Amino acid sequence: MNTHMNPLGFLRYERSSAPKQAINERITHFHEFESLHPLPILYQQAERCMSCGTPFCMSGCPLGN
Repeated sequence: MNTHMNPLGFLRYERSSAPKQAINERITHFHEFESLHPLPILYQQAERCMSCGTPFCMSGCPLGN
């Protein structure tokens, strides 16, 4: 676990969306088509959180996280 969170990570790191399967692959099944980033990138993306205290951050984060 990354215990050294950068409080200004939202300024340092660009948003990175999860990798997705190609369309021709995902139309052949009903499984998830998004993959997870490796842990270092997940930690980096977690640093983008501003910890603003808004309880509805999943739908209204100003950074689009």
